[in-house]
Amino acid sequence: MQPASAFQGSPDRWLVSTTDNLTVGGLMDQDDACLTQVGPGMTPHTYFGQGNWFAVAGFQPGDIDAVGLLPVGSGDDWRGALAFSLLSNEGGFLDGDVLGIGPGGGVMTLVHEAALAALLGVANASLDVDALDYDSQGRLMFSLQGFLPGTVFGDVENGDILRLEPNGTLSRPFTEADVQAAYDATGAGGGTVGDVHGLTVFGQDVFVAVQSPSAVDGTVLRLGANPVIMTPEANLGLGGAELDALTALGGAWDVGAIALDTDVSVPGAFVHAEGHGFTSGAPVLLLMAGLPGFDPGYGLSGFGDVFLDLTDPWFLLSSMTAGLPVVGADVMGSFALDFQLPPGEWGGTWKGGQGWSFQALDLANLSLSAPFRVQLF
Repeated sequence: MQPASAFQGSPDRWLVSTTDNLTVGGLMDQDDACLTQVGPGMTPHTYFGQGNWFAVAGFQPGDIDAVGLLPVGSGDDWRGALAFSLLSNEGGFLDGDVLGIGPGGGVMTLVHEAALAALLGVANASLDVDALDYDSQGRLMFSLQGFLPGTVFGDVENGDILRLEPNGTLSRPFTEADVQAAYDATGAGGGTVGDVHGLTVFGQDVFVAVQSPSAVDGTVLRLGANPVIMTPEANLGLGGAELDALTALGGAWDVGAIALDTDVSVPGAFVHAEGHGFTSGAPVLLLMAGLPGFDPGYGLSGFGDVFLDLTDPWFLLSSMTAGLPVVGADVMGSFALDFQLPPGEWGGTWKGGQGWSFQALDLANLSLSAPFRVQLF
């Protein structure tokens, strides 16, 4: 078995969702719908939590079952590149839909469940996309949650990996047997891999998270000619939690992330905020407004789009009076900040509640984090 370091250009950071809520210490939001950034030798941190989902999607999903990124150049920014699928039907979307965040916010369907079913030759079937990503050519690769008989391939196993080709047909680059053979070739021990829970493409390489054996269901398996277990479970810092969604993060996705304390009930409450993935030692401007909004016109990198109402009275007042906090990132690109919400102010009313929207701007490279919504109650 070759070590992962033998392969040049392999990713060293992963964006993951877990099957169950996490119980490890130090993470602000450990819901199984949250996306956590992990990697060997790094402390896990929340990359996209429930407050982020609420800010961009308008609802908080029960569980994220699959996540991927369109290749650089196919989307204008991180917002445009994000793709995901839900564990269950919710928010008006199906668990077999491939979804994205639309311009201006809200969820949009990138590929409909019915379209995938039709291509599989089982037009009336109910599908559940269990893993997905896009390759460097922009082709959707995915795996299904359950066994599906009677398709154009015959029986499709839940460990098969399918690909949507440019001509509108489907191919099957890897069968469940191929995934099993890759695992067996690593010498990691006996056992049946079962379902493919997570899938990601990095360069020409395909990586998966598998359902079992339990010793490897919290790590990443490289498929292909040189199979390898990339990182032992213990080195990802998630306590061996089973991975349910997976995507590799290369240098193009060095985007800062913020998480805030959502256990806030009244105006004037003190809020704890954390940031990770910013430029080492950089000043970071924390933007705050009562109302969310949308403005793509600043040419910023990272998440790209401003998801705050820049005409919001509190934002304008804070901007004019230098009331927006600037915090310095440490050598690891992280920060922690405790601040007080405006006393007597409920912020803006949105989605049936009142609260505040936040977004962070890395002043070293003008890169925006994803927005975060704190709803008062």
